[in-house]
Amino acid sequence: MPSVTAALERHARERGGETALRDGVRSVSWQELRGAVRVLADRFCELGPGARVIAALPNGALLASALLAALESEIELLGVPVRLPPAALGELAARVAAKRVFAEPGACGASEAIDFEALLTAPPRGSGGRSGAILLTTSGTTGYPRILRRSARAVDAIAENSARALGLVPGDCSLLAIPLFHSYGLDQLTAAVIAGAQVDLHASFNPALVRRALLAGGVTHLPAVPTMLDALTRIASEPVRSTRLRCVVSA
Repeated sequence: MPSVTAALERHARERGGETALRDGVRSVSWQELRGAVRVLADRFCELGPGARVIAALPNGALLASALLAALESEIELLGVPVRLPPAALGELAARVAAKRVFAEPGACGASEAIDFEALLTAPPRGSGGRSGAILLTTSGTTGYPRILRRSARAVDAIAENSARALGLVPGDCSLLAIPLFHSYGLDQLTAAVIAGAQVDLHASFNPALVRRALLAGGVTHLPAVPTMLDALTRIASEPVRSTRLRCVVSA
């Protein structure tokens, strides 16, 4: 079964200079993404096998890199909303026995800061081949949210199935304005990586910005939830005459 890590390695080797993802702040090539992931994986592995960490990071290249790095490290990573109050963040960290809370420089409640630009200049040391996991929270609709563990192998299988079902291929572009730390966002990110499709990451859902991106003609896939699609239709003022969009997912 193809793995997300192996796919990332292949894209960096064969199409290194092409854009892998954009997040509104920067455009990151496949080679740069691979390098950042390797450096972070080394950093995670220093915490020891099975260590749990929390990533309180905004939707962007840094969070995407952290999730991918967890898959080839030996740790278990839980992503949380970046605006989670410090008290709630501390309670969650204690609940999962997290050894580190990673955030951007200057963020409250972090025990260690990560700067994406620094990852691009640091040399990776490890050789890869390890296998970690992603921790996900349930919705909590029937009580306190539970923590679920998704192994790297499970992430790979879902990514491959999702990429095939969505028809993702190199040259496609998936616009993600959904949280990457949710299973929905994680699955769409890894599906794009395994297929070699570009990811256009939005920090949050802004109907006007998403509509503008769709009309610009580069986006081929839009994963959304019903309220997002409803908001997009409500601001439509003229018919869409030209777009590459061919797949919209509602979940």
